[in-house]
Amino acid sequence: MSVSPIREAETCHYYFHFTSNSDVPVEANFGTEDKNQRIDRQQIPSMEEVARIMDNPNYSTDYLAANARGLVQNCDYALPTWLSVLDGNLLYVLSAMLDCAPSDCGLRYVSSAICACKSDGALGQLGLVWFAHFLWPFKALNRYEDREARKKEFPPSCEVLREQVLLRQDYQCAISGIGEIGQKKVPMCHLRISRILHSPIVGSEKTDFFGTMTREIIKNYINPTVNLDALVDGPHNAIASQHDMGMFFNKFLFSLKPTTNPNEYTAETYGEHVWLVPIKNRIAFEGDMPPDPGYLHLHACVADVLQRSGAGKVIDKILQCLPEQKCPADIVDLQRVLDILELRYSLVAAFKLPVCRDVLF
Repeated sequence: MSVSPIREAETCHYYFHFTSNSDVPVEANFGTEDKNQRIDRQQIPSMEEVARIMDNPNYSTDYLAANARGLVQNCDYALPTWLSVLDGNLLYVLSAMLDCAPSDCGLRYVSSAICACKSDGALGQLGLVWFAHFLWPFKALNRYEDREARKKEFPPSCEVLREQVLLRQDYQCAISGIGEIGQKKVPMCHLRISRILHSPIVGSEKTDFFGTMTREIIKNYINPTVNLDALVDGPHNAIASQHDMGMFFNKFLFSLKPTTNPNEYTAETYGEHVWLVPIKNRIAFEGDMPPDPGYLHLHACVADVLQRSGAGKVIDKILQCLPEQKCPADIVDLQRVLDILELRYSLVAAFKLPVCRDVLF
């Protein structure tokens, strides 16, 4: 995507050009900020309000979930125009959080948060906060770390990790079975080592991609035992795969779901993508250092909501705006990104315009 400014008296127009075939250029007219376009955590219920409902023994989880679905279905909330023009829908986010809840505890938390909303505006803001503080950080973090990995020369410790993971997987891609170059497997390729979860604290300035809200959502919705601040490089947090498979995994385009057998998974794919190599029916990890099931579970939970809500595609469009050289502090906060890109202002469909290569940053 590129952005080209045209300035007139007291009005500024920005044209956002998306590069994918299905995207339509849009024109952003702005001059006065609309507060309803912004992400406002103050409008949503506090954790104390949510806990009062969640901990009430008179409310069964099924009762709360049914009420929450009814509230979402009947919600009359005007989407922020920047989100609407990018084909986003906060009600889809709310529904996906309910439908993809990984446990009764997660479902009870989400249902209670929805039921605690006192207005349709608060309910819409809850979806926006979950979009900004749960889905955005994981996608933005993986995008940043993937970009950094392409630029760096890896230290010897990374070669040790690579050898450990390849040895565990018998020098084969865990997802497709393709072998590592130089080994007696056919066909062959240079396998990529992918982290399952990246540390949220990155960069020389130790920027933290996960704030208090993100950690609160992960704790209540997915798994209170996973310590994202203590992630270390090791075979338990890595898999070896063919390059495209590793890239798709990093972008949450597929996830690994456990079977009834220990350390065995099936791949769940989302949407239509070109898979250059076939995916195995059963993906098993042998040896003493299999991937941590909790890490794979967290990755799968994020992927489920990202893809089933359509939020993944929306975030991809926003990330396309960001120049490669941006530091983590510039992309960690979605509202900051929107402020810089001026996507928070009223957007209207525009005629097809010539693409400008300059990006406003």
